Amino acid sequence: GFTLGAFDGPKLLGFAHTLAAIDSESEPYFYSHMLAVKPDLQNSGIGMHLKFAQREFALRRNIPLMVWTFDPLQSRNAYLNIIKLGGVVRTYKPNYYGNFSSSTLHQGLDTDRLLVEWWLDDPRVAQIAESGTPAPSRSETIEAEVEVPFDLDRLKAQDLDLAREWQRKIRDSFSHHLSRGLYCAGFSRGTDSVPSKYLFYKDPSPSVRKL
Repeated sequence: GFTLGAFDGPKLLGFAHTLAAIDSESEPYFYSHMLAVKPDLQNSGIGMHLKFAQREFALRRNIPLMVWTFDPLQSRNAYLNIIKLGGVVRTYKPNYYGNFSSSTLHQGLDTDRLLVEWWLDDPRVAQIAESGTPAPSRSETIEAEVEVPFDLDRLKAQDLDLAREWQRKIRDSFSHHLSRGLYCAGFSRGTDSVPSKYLFYKDPSPSVRKL
């Protein structure tokens, strides 16, 4: 694997740590294990620069795919992964890390995760890399939508049981839509009063890789 850093002189501002992996058909890909930016510099663009530096590193080695996981309840991460990076989702992993994590991010809920597939040479991803702007809306027909809370942390603080109910609903909805051969390739960001939405389309390549 490899690790990339963003620096201000000798000072580390953020890093991306990536592992080498092999899929079920012995094809190589990269697993983006961790991306971190100093708290006071988050949302400054450093994370995006690190992600596209990962992409350049992988493409120079003829590796077309990078994957990672994120919490489906985290609306902000969904927007980053699907819209700002152009990732797609074909896999839902219920309670992926179990219930034994000491992280405050996991407390009170199962550790469900979505597996992002980032196809590095996809025209949509290449367009984002060139323009530096989020992916345009897809022209295909939206086949299904799944709502997600706009602000999970606030929801958990206000009503943990309701957050658990949201998680169960999202898990069931994703499992249903993915089993129908759909995939998630769009996201509509909500507001404080309106939930965000995952958008599902007919999958043009449902058997592209088995990870």
